[in-house]
Amino acid sequence: MTAPASEPGNHERQSPSSACGKDCGSRRRRGILFGILGVALAALAVQYLRDPESFRWPEEDASEAFFAGGSGGGSHTKNTEKIIEKEGRRLLWAGADEAMHFDVTQTALKLERLHYGLGREAFPALIQPRFVTAKAASQWLPADARVLAVKIGDEHKVYPVALLIRHEVVNDVVGGQPVFAAYCILADLGAVYDRKLGGHTLTFGVSGYTYSEADIWSGLDAFVLWDRETESLWWPPSGVAVSGSLKDQSLRLLATNLWQQTTWGKVSAQNPNVLVLDQGQDFARPTNWARLPPELGRAASAGLNAIAPRWGQNP
Repeated sequence: MTAPASEPGNHERQSPSSACGKDCGSRRRRGILFGILGVALAALAVQYLRDPESFRWPEEDASEAFFAGGSGGGSHTKNTEKIIEKEGRRLLWAGADEAMHFDVTQTALKLERLHYGLGREAFPALIQPRFVTAKAASQWLPADARVLAVKIGDEHKVYPVALLIRHEVVNDVVGGQPVFAAYCILADLGAVYDRKLGGHTLTFGVSGYTYSEADIWSGLDAFVLWDRETESLWWPPSGVAVSGSLKDQSLRLLATNLWQQTTWGKVSAQNPNVLVLDQGQDFARPTNWARLPPELGRAASAGLNAIAPRWGQNP
């Protein structure tokens, strides 16, 4: 899969090649912030992998919730500008570039329940994933490591949870079928979804926000996703798009006979030729992408909400 070519009306965000002036300092601060965040997430991942049963995500202090943006940019600065009112629309902050904000004029979310707000491109949600052989993966992947495994036709791929903690979303094609694997460490929610909707293929990413509802998924915070083609927001615990032109459309789980939540030891024993998501991947975020018309939401069938199974309940 290659990055979509620019089309009329697409977002085009290009950094000038000349001296960046004040932007340099801002980028350096963001780089430091994301570096600290990466180290913290890595430490939590190690803690989680060592003892998943006792792992608990750190409690957030409601009085000092972290939202990117704000006035001072500190890691515990409350952002009073998370929601931006502009020309009769409500925009959700999603990056330093105003064009990145999400239109939440009509949304199913209670916006005060959104947490963090790191920016829509803060996590490397892969769009051209690289894989290695099972033999190579066994050098660093222990037998008891949790994985999402997909088998469609003759193609069998594995997405280790330890790597999905970093990427959260991996867009892929398996056996000719567009899919994406996703894992949220906060909710321990891992699943594989179908990327096709209404004859179109969607490309998913991480909004940088989490969200919770007391009566959904045990009230745990879980990531909010977005798709590049319509910039709709999706919340996996509810199984639907929660804003944008695809609002109320179903987040389509891949047929459960094609994927499973399992361990590397079980998968590698069954198929020694399986391909495994490689370590250390990142990519240059696209500056523009193909957009789909708003009519897609009306043309697609909403269907049933696709709720991921709890870990271990998938066949």
